[in-house]
Amino acid sequence: MIRVLNVLDEWTKLLDAGISIDVLYTDFQKAFDTVPQRRLLTKLTSYGFSGKVLTWIQSFLTGRKQRVVVMGHESAWEWIVSGVPRTWTPLFLIYINDIVNNIKCNMYLFADDMKIFSGIQLQSVSGVINGT
Repeated sequence: MIRVLNVLDEWTKLLDAGISIDVLYTDFQKAFDTVPQRRLLTKLTSYGFSGKVLTWIQSFLTGRKQRVVVMGHESAWEWIVSGVPRTWTPLFLIYINDIVNNIKCNMYLFADDMKIFSGIQLQSVSGVINGT
């Protein structure tokens, strides 16, 4: 809730100063299914995860198979090579946390949502008549 209040506070200050705001809302809901597990494990290692904790996470994420059954018809078993269960949101946040390093705007991450915004000051154009 505090982060939501921070965003609203920043937007209010910009609007009170007469500055317009451009906002981009993103939702990573389906992105949980696309996290490359090996890349996530590499990132966890770079952040200092090791030993039993890393082994436990690795054993949970890797070496699993799944299949689909619809009206009694079964698909072939396939290896799961990507995805993080939604109940493991902190792992997803670790995976995406450096996204802020490459964006030159204000940004707030909320679990699987991100708000990117910037104050926009429009400059008046003088001397332009009829689009010439």
